Amino acid sequence: MKRGTASIVQILLNVLFFAALAGVMYLCYLSGGDLTAEIILLISYALSLVLMPALHEAGHLLLGAAAGFRLAELRFSFVRILRKRNGYSLQFVNPLSFDTTGCCCMYPTKNSDMGARFAWFVAGGVLVQAVYITVSLSLSFALNLPLIWATLGVSSVYACYLFLVNLLPFEGSEGAYDGALLWGLCRREPSARTFVSLLTVQGDMFFGKTPGEVEEELLFDLPQLPEDDPNFSRLQYYRYLYFLDRGERESAVRSITRLENCLEYILPEERLPVFAELTYAYSFFLGDKWAAEQYHARMQRERGADGLSLRPEEGSGAEVLRAQMTYALLSGETGRAETLAKAHRRAAEKEPLEGMRRLEIKLSQELYGG
Repeated sequence: MKRGTASIVQILLNVLFFAALAGVMYLCYLSGGDLTAEIILLISYALSLVLMPALHEAGHLLLGAAAGFRLAELRFSFVRILRKRNGYSLQFVNPLSFDTTGCCCMYPTKNSDMGARFAWFVAGGVLVQAVYITVSLSLSFALNLPLIWATLGVSSVYACYLFLVNLLPFEGSEGAYDGALLWGLCRREPSARTFVSLLTVQGDMFFGKTPGEVEEELLFDLPQLPEDDPNFSRLQYYRYLYFLDRGERESAVRSITRLENCLEYILPEERLPVFAELTYAYSFFLGDKWAAEQYHARMQRERGADGLSLRPEEGSGAEVLRAQMTYALLSGETGRAETLAKAHRRAAEKEPLEGMRRLEIKLSQELYGG
């Protein structure tokens, strides 16, 4: 669905949502509900803004796990769960950045039949919401109590709204919604084919292959994508890791600096590693202090926007610490670079993908001599 058409449809869905919400509250009033009941309904609506997206992401998590995926990150409202190598960490981001949608990121632990398994993972959110809508509406009519009827009705209205938004093939400013992903998978569109190939690369890295050891065709025998497609930047990033791992510095620099032309199209949650690798490339490979300073500042702002501590040893991935270390060396901050080097070694050991762990340990040995 084109973005202009999608915007019109989404506006209509918003209008229908608020009309249905008002209708539920009015029916509760006609059924004998008083002011207390109306207040409870408003509270129920506020809770549904948190619980319904959480339910949707739980659907992705459950079906994704059943399809052979493992959780990397789960985010809804101001709660964030991150996978570490030896467990999970619970984080609370800035409540002022309240997110009424959510995100469930998983990586594959199997490489067979990747397209079908990824489709089940994507469909998990709408399938679980469909079950909830059916059950809640059935209970609403079975229990002839105004308050219970209206409370379940309010949550069902918002659940229906999220169900339709995710079922229809929408593409928003933060990427394709579930329906658009499923539509692309069914039609074997170039973007979907590229994403399935990148998932296969992740699966290889889960089993221990470093980026430079994956099959070349998974990264290079792919259709051409426009720069405003999020999978274009993802592909360039993995090609950069491929060349970085193989020691082909010129090709690695070409791959990562090509992303400078499409930074505006990179999804917000994927900008931090890109800024980190640009900082690393300009600091370590090119020695360009001005460009390194610009990307280092953007990396730090992105870390702050992501709710992470700005202290280098807290909440940083290995690529961020590596970038900070090489930037400190370029800036002549030897003492800070040594502190960051130690933090990078610790973070490298905690990388959840075995292939990325091996890559970061190798880079650590090359940078620090063992």
